[in-house]
Amino acid sequence: MTSEYFTPNLRKPQDGLTLKIKPVLEYLNNCKNAQFDWTTSTPLSPPSQKVRQAAINAYFYEEMHTYGFSVMHETLLNSIVSYFNRKSILCSKDKIQVRYTSFDILRDFYASLRLDEDGVLLIAAPTFGYYVSQAAECRIKTKLVFAKGENGWKITPEDLEEALEQSNAKLFLFTNPVNPTGVFYTKAEVEELSKVIKKYAVFTISDEIFSEISFDPNTQPYSIAAVDGMFERTLTLGGLGKSKGVRLSFSCGPLDCLDTYPVSGILKPIQMAAIEALKITSENDQYLAASIDQYQSRIRLIQDRIILMNDDLNEFYGTTDITYVEPFIIPNATNIFLLSVPGVFKRKAGQTKINNSLDLAKCIHQIVGIAMVPGEGFFIEGRKMALRIPMSITATELQDGLARILGALKTLL
Repeated sequence: MTSEYFTPNLRKPQDGLTLKIKPVLEYLNNCKNAQFDWTTSTPLSPPSQKVRQAAINAYFYEEMHTYGFSVMHETLLNSIVSYFNRKSILCSKDKIQVRYTSFDILRDFYASLRLDEDGVLLIAAPTFGYYVSQAAECRIKTKLVFAKGENGWKITPEDLEEALEQSNAKLFLFTNPVNPTGVFYTKAEVEELSKVIKKYAVFTISDEIFSEISFDPNTQPYSIAAVDGMFERTLTLGGLGKSKGVRLSFSCGPLDCLDTYPVSGILKPIQMAAIEALKITSENDQYLAASIDQYQSRIRLIQDRIILMNDDLNEFYGTTDITYVEPFIIPNATNIFLLSVPGVFKRKAGQTKINNSLDLAKCIHQIVGIAMVPGEGFFIEGRKMALRIPMSITATELQDGLARILGALKTLL
């Protein structure tokens, strides 16, 4: 990154967008003891046996101080380089950072920045709300560029160019696949976005933590850093937390400013588990394939239940053709599902009118004890009545939970 990104930052913390999701954060805080916690998006299964055994062996049979907290195992660095190479991102070990989560890496990155007073981080939305609140905590002003449903909930080059012209953004952050919609950008799409990014000399953050969980064998998410001329202006985030059950994230990029931070900070058992999880083996392939099969099975289950829920609610309310429940979108690469409940908009739970998805989430939590993240937590318009459902829960819990949600919807006036 050039010196223009490192001018003194005199700006006070910017939290205008954070204020918009503050009611969601307060609701989630009140749901910590929910009977059913559906607010997380953990992996479907624990790590494979070989991955777990690698961690156990490191704990019991190796000297723990070797490659401990602040030292990175050389094999792990090489494994991560190979991981990015398979994505057509040619990087070297000195450009790798490793932490437990992507947000740990972003924290170090933001701490290294000194944007000018008008500098902005532009974020593609819908997006996970913490991207916004973390940036605000780091004194970085954020603005959103909104994807539209008619474009498959992906931003277009035209959307991006208009937002860059209006925002004076120096940084652009997006997820590929997108959190929370589960859509992803193909090679052709990221190449078109790259033309705009290079035109405006914007540095890009591409969080690709869900990239291994793709349901389409013919078309895969494509890393924007693999586009010619983009590695020099992209911080690419990856990891094993969503795909292999190992809480470890890593990044590559041309960022000399991160050289002052330790490469690692990861305990040796986690490092050794990650080395095993990153290997190209039949067991790892089978583990990932089995997870994808189960996620797809959950999607089919939810779709089938939606049909039954609509029939039941139409009969209950004496209607014939109202769409009470529907998919917000069918995901292509994720472990979560966005459900939309438009048919109960403006109905009442007691004396409280359901005006948005946050109202609906509160209602469901109060009546049947299920806590879910509403669409507002991802900057999805409340009137869309979107709720996030994790697909990492068991099929039995998912069926039971949807039945409970149906029961809660029947109490609305």
